[in-house]
Amino acid sequence: MAADNEAELQNALDRFQRLVKAEPGELKPAPDLSDYTPAKVETAINLLPQTSPRLRSDELSKRASELEIEAKKTSLLPQFVFQTDTTLKSYTGTYWNNFDAQAIVSMTYKFMDGGLAQGQLGQLLARQEQEENRYNFDRDEAEADLRKFYTTIASARSKTASLSEGQGGKRTLFELLDIQMAAFNAERASIMNMFEERKAVYGVLSTLGVFIEAVNGSRNTMIAEEAKLNKVSDKAKTP
Repeated sequence: MAADNEAELQNALDRFQRLVKAEPGELKPAPDLSDYTPAKVETAINLLPQTSPRLRSDELSKRASELEIEAKKTSLLPQFVFQTDTTLKSYTGTYWNNFDAQAIVSMTYKFMDGGLAQGQLGQLLARQEQEENRYNFDRDEAEADLRKFYTTIASARSKTASLSEGQGGKRTLFELLDIQMAAFNAERASIMNMFEERKAVYGVLSTLGVFIEAVNGSRNTMIAEEAKLNKVSDKAKTP
């Protein structure tokens, strides 16, 4: 058993080193990154197409399929070719040269190809529809995740606030429950709420594609701009 645990620990250390390219250090508490998230879920949803790596990748795939279709349609059009040829001949001992020039304009167009071009165009259109559906699916899934994370954050904060408010009624609680069990349950609930909130915050940052920036202490410029606008709005509402 001890040997198996040692092997699992070593494997975990190896995976960690391959992932972050560094030696694992002392385990520290999960940092609070809530200041790096948008204040409202609507703002986070609006930022998704600009910050989410998955949606940006889907958008580029859509654009690539559109360009392929445009290129294919262009290849089906008549093609005009303009060719020129010039020749200059000089003769020794004479005062004149021979200069010849010719130009050719040609047009090529495929009247019949057995439906090959239309088949290829149909494949490209189907691929474009697939990329569009993939983008819509990923966008809807990301929006649903963001709404779930923000609901979790609000719920955890509400529970923590209710625990703090309930501390003033400890005297009544002492008459009903054992003080040690009540204190243990309150502390456990507070810790669970904290971790639920931070897990949801990390989920928001990961969905937006700015988690690494937040961990490194760098605030995304668009989120920072949104925070400034919220502060200005709050000041304007304050009498």
